[in-house]
Amino acid sequence: MIGRAALLLFFFLSVVSFTKAQDKFSLGLRQLVPQNGSPLPSGRSYAALGFDRVYNRSIVFGGRASDGSALGDTWIYDTKSKFWSSLPINDTSPPARYGATYGVYTVGNGVFMVYGGYDGNSYLSDVWVFDFETLTWSQKVISGSQPEARAYGVGGIWRGTTTYLWLTHGEGASGKLQDTWRLEIDRFFQWEQLSPTGSIPSARSLAAGAMFNHSTIVLFGGCGSVAADCPLDDTYIYENNNWGRIDIDSNGEIDSKQGAVMNKFGTLESDVVILFGGTTDGGDIWFYDTPEDRYIKLRGSAPPSRNGAAVSWNPRLNPNDETSFVQIFGGEDAGVFRNDIWNFVGDSGRGGNGGGNGNGYAITPFLLLTLFTVLFVIFV
Repeated sequence: MIGRAALLLFFFLSVVSFTKAQDKFSLGLRQLVPQNGSPLPSGRSYAALGFDRVYNRSIVFGGRASDGSALGDTWIYDTKSKFWSSLPINDTSPPARYGATYGVYTVGNGVFMVYGGYDGNSYLSDVWVFDFETLTWSQKVISGSQPEARAYGVGGIWRGTTTYLWLTHGEGASGKLQDTWRLEIDRFFQWEQLSPTGSIPSARSLAAGAMFNHSTIVLFGGCGSVAADCPLDDTYIYENNNWGRIDIDSNGEIDSKQGAVMNKFGTLESDVVILFGGTTDGGDIWFYDTPEDRYIKLRGSAPPSRNGAAVSWNPRLNPNDETSFVQIFGGEDAGVFRNDIWNFVGDSGRGGNGGGNGNGYAITPFLLLTLFTVLFVIFV
């Protein structure tokens, strides 16, 4: 009887441990549905997306249309009125493109910054800034050396003592790339090529990637230079000018993916990254738990399958803020080009002021039933 009790108790504690691990990641899913009568942007993949946290607006620029052409329109979705509006294309608008690298710079009212991409004929290397206050575009003049023009790179913006737009990997006229650059955007707008040490990820495009802090990048998967390396399933972290490959543990083998999206999840201090979509199992949602170097696959509902979605992040900056969210727009799946917006809502349960119950145990009906079963078998 004692042996049976010990076995059942071990099973119960294992269930508690699994539930506790899942509870580190509190996720809600919400589709933003426009009101009836709202105009709608056309379905597209590989657009650029930024969120204006001051006015609660999503900004969508460019993308790849269903006929393969590059788009150059700018759309704004007001989350309060639930209405889409388009801005006129004029001489100050960026040229059409898809596969750009982009991010939001949260100084003052904030700006949305877009680098490079592909216009259907040529790879681009220009930098454009969208002002959230005036709703206008302007091109930045870049001095000094510059990275090779490219699309499908990994990077973004993180505000620090000096703020940079980061850029790594992608594809250009010379093929798949693996160099790493940063563009100082506080004053001078100058590129700097870095010479990282360590295990540098092989040349690739269409990787998922996220800024983890002001100088750390997480990179997953993508499409390498040869058919055998397309898609990939490896994970790398760039930190302190060093690349390192991470040996990953996952509860369910994560598939090789290209065209997935990745972003930090929760507060600025969070240590969790969310991964969604891609060409393989494009409806999967995964959390990458960086301290434990593992992926956790979330069960339950998810947006429709897709690759090439655009992604943005609205972090919870302090305890008085509303819950943070990662937002996705559009993408493509089996020839269906989407124009929907979804919010992955919640906080990681660890790190800074993250919400959830990450440092405690969740008592769920399933756990209570398991406990009663254990007690019944022991004492009856």
